[in-house]
Amino acid sequence: MPNSRSEKTRARILDAAERLILAHGMEGVGMEAVADAAGVSRQAVYDKFGSKGGLLRAMVERMEESLGIFRAVGAVAAATDGLAKLTTLCDLSRVSEPGVAPFIRVVYAARLNDETAAAIWNDRMSARYMAMRHVVETLHSEGRLRQGLTVEKGADILWSILNPLHYDNLVTSRGWTIDEYRAHIEVMARAGLLGEGPPAVSPAPG
Repeated sequence: MPNSRSEKTRARILDAAERLILAHGMEGVGMEAVADAAGVSRQAVYDKFGSKGGLLRAMVERMEESLGIFRAVGAVAAATDGLAKLTTLCDLSRVSEPGVAPFIRVVYAARLNDETAAAIWNDRMSARYMAMRHVVETLHSEGRLRQGLTVEKGADILWSILNPLHYDNLVTSRGWTIDEYRAHIEVMARAGLLGEGPPAVSPAPG
């Protein structure tokens, strides 16, 4: 919790920015609107964050800290074998994507016109890719990857399946439950990486 006047002001600005930017996007919100919503001067917002891009970066970093993203990624690295790492990674997506998705949506839309948003997008996607490549490298070292699949292609497959836009399409746009999404990504990952078929579906009662 913020414990100084400066920290409380910073938190209040971030709270206001999140409400506005997540609702209207980067281009739909000016620094004046954030300042008014936070009850501070426009200059105070610039003093704390430097620019709207700096404000967006601080929003994303606070979200990641609150969700424990980096601790969760550490749990993937600490898992004992490739299958455990894959399962842990899918579990991470189930827990984190609902909180991450609104921010990712804003960053993705803003990246074409804002250098900071583009840098945030590239950095986070690169970090995701490296975590997924680590999983695939472990599966490869254990001889579990399906025949003919390289680490490079395997990492690309997993990165595509766990892309945050995949979550947004299925859960946000199409109304899948988070449990349906979690089950789907593991089936897809195991099929794409290990060559496993989907689980048998019990026939509907007649």
